[in-house]
Amino acid sequence: MESWAWIIIALLSSAFVGLIYRMFFSPRLKKRDARGRSRLGRKPGRADARSSSSPPGPMSTRPAEVGAASLAGSLADRDQAVRLRALESLAALGPAAAPAIPALGEAIVREPPRLRRAAALALSKIGEPAAPFLAEMLGDNRPAVREAAASALGLMGGAARSAVDALARALSDDSPRVREAAGLALAGLGPQAAQALPALTAALKDPEQGVRAAAIKALAAIGPAAKEAAGALLDLMACGSALERESAAEALGRIGTSAAPLLIPAVSSADERMKDHLVMALSRMGAPVAPFLIEALKGPEKKVRAVAVEALAGLGPEALPALELLTALVADEDRELSSAAALALGRIGPNAAPAVPALMGLLRSGDPFGRKAAGEALAGFGPETLPFLREALADLDANVRYQAAKVLGRLGPGAIGGLIGDFLSAERGGRARLEEALLNLGEPAFPFIIEAAKNSRAGERFLLVSLLGRSRPPPEAAGFLVESLADADFGVRAAAARALGRMGEEVVNALVKRGGESDAQVRCFVIEALAFIGREARVAAPFLESCLADPEEAVREAAAKALKIISNAESET
Repeated sequence: MESWAWIIIALLSSAFVGLIYRMFFSPRLKKRDARGRSRLGRKPGRADARSSSSPPGPMSTRPAEVGAASLAGSLADRDQAVRLRALESLAALGPAAAPAIPALGEAIVREPPRLRRAAALALSKIGEPAAPFLAEMLGDNRPAVREAAASALGLMGGAARSAVDALARALSDDSPRVREAAGLALAGLGPQAAQALPALTAALKDPEQGVRAAAIKALAAIGPAAKEAAGALLDLMACGSALERESAAEALGRIGTSAAPLLIPAVSSADERMKDHLVMALSRMGAPVAPFLIEALKGPEKKVRAVAVEALAGLGPEALPALELLTALVADEDRELSSAAALALGRIGPNAAPAVPALMGLLRSGDPFGRKAAGEALAGFGPETLPFLREALADLDANVRYQAAKVLGRLGPGAIGGLIGDFLSAERGGRARLEEALLNLGEPAFPFIIEAAKNSRAGERFLLVSLLGRSRPPPEAAGFLVESLADADFGVRAAAARALGRMGEEVVNALVKRGGESDAQVRCFVIEALAFIGREARVAAPFLESCLADPEEAVREAAAKALKIISNAESET
């Protein structure tokens, strides 16, 4: 038979098979609903809509329009991807998925971990209607199912309140994972979990750290109603891990002042680590704990008083009722206690201004830690301290003057501006201490000095530019000082050259540029500044060599001198 005949027979056979397929199989496949197309990631076309009356499957882009019952039916599909998408769609429905609760429960029982988590999430999104069902599942004989149920309740937050008793029982489950999940679920309930207090207190002694951490978190969330657990938390704070001690301190702080009578006596036997956590717990109780701390300050034991002072410092402005006692403690013979009291007063802020004289006494003391603490406190009081600090600038002790200047610098622009004004108006003999104070201020004072110099008379400008040259000026002073080399006042020009000499290599290029543009007198001061810089000005050697041929003799002499200084400095290194 000819080859073309075989080709015709093959084509006819193919067309016949296609016809049989369309007649018998294609309609059945279409009636399996849109899931087949969803699996392939396609949306049904118009032809699909005409040929099939099936509702859209769980891959629909609008899951809220898909009935919960239909999605629940999809949970029996053989394809795991279809079941996962159905679970995700049910979660998106939220409370409207309540009819699917039994099917979701079945999914938790039979599905692998990933789908089990998705089912738990869907149940948590349903909220309160699903809580009794999940509480019942906590009694299942399979640990994985109990854990998933506890996790779902934990995701519900306050909607799981009807399951508190079941979660409390789950804290004694054989599985540590279930116990931890139950503790976290109770933590999500906050004060509504108060009836689980006995079980949570017992869980603080659980052998598993994760369970103990969950119990601490739950007790902290319960807050003041968890006062009966304060003793157990205190025990854990004494012997638990670092994270547990910190968490227990936070929980005790959240429980509040009902725990204070237990915490303060515990200070006596506490080590340094435990003491820090007691301070943390007491500080977190806020203003209501202040009366307890004030009573502790009146006691004879130093350790208890020290913790009380530190806790009051943690209260900040809320420690104001302790102002009188803290002020008295500033003069205490114990340096640590005195410094701690000063810091606590500083944390109170401007309302503690009556303590300024006592703090000034500490500032003048021979104790460096006390001086620093007093300075920290005074800086927080604002302008009230200015008269005292200005008086301290004349103290015979250089350390006192230094600390007073530092505090002034922290009081803001007004204090610094006032100090500059005093410096400019002072008599020659009294100017030195003010100059020292401005230099002690350091970097915060420079912008104010530069601004004042720009807007002052020649004599004052000379004083301020000279002041900049007493220490290494900041980079932002370079432009002003280079311009000052052309100042009308000779003294200002000389002072600017000396100040630039302290700045080093960073200003060399600016000096060279200025020297090439200016008159002979300015060139002399540029060269003088380069000579002050010394070895770091070696890149300016070509400029200096060109000045050797300058028509002005003074420029030539200055250039020769500068080149010699730079050359000698290089040979020495």
